[in-house]
Amino acid sequence: MVAERSLKVVVAVGLLVALAGLSASIDGDGETRRVACVDDLLVYPAVGTEEGEASGARSYAVSLPGSPLVVILRSIPREEYFSYQVRAVGYDVIEREMLAAAVILPPLEIADVSSLPASLVVFLQSEVNNLSGYDVFLNCPSG
Repeated sequence: MVAERSLKVVVAVGLLVALAGLSASIDGDGETRRVACVDDLLVYPAVGTEEGEASGARSYAVSLPGSPLVVILRSIPREEYFSYQVRAVGYDVIEREMLAAAVILPPLEIADVSSLPASLVVFLQSEVNNLSGYDVFLNCPSG
């Protein structure tokens, strides 16, 4: 259990270091890049394929428009989407929960999503829609 927690801390710190370098090089142009997994590193410098990798396991560095900052997002698989839809809560709450779940770094709580600027929420929802390959967020234009 301690080893697992230590591994998670090491991975999180590694991601933060990678993000610092990535955010400086992307220059806030709205670009999306898949974050490397272990299999990608094993075949480096060749580019690994995404075949066989569960869509929920993929994560992406997405640069924020007009900013040198990036966030790490993941797609929402249809199975996970359906699990949200069967709950007896308002759709606005479900949307905030799904967006919070899709943002890996920085970690967001539902209350954090409620506090974000509307333009940023729409941008992040659009990116999650694109990464997921379907409309996770129904009222959000896809880019």
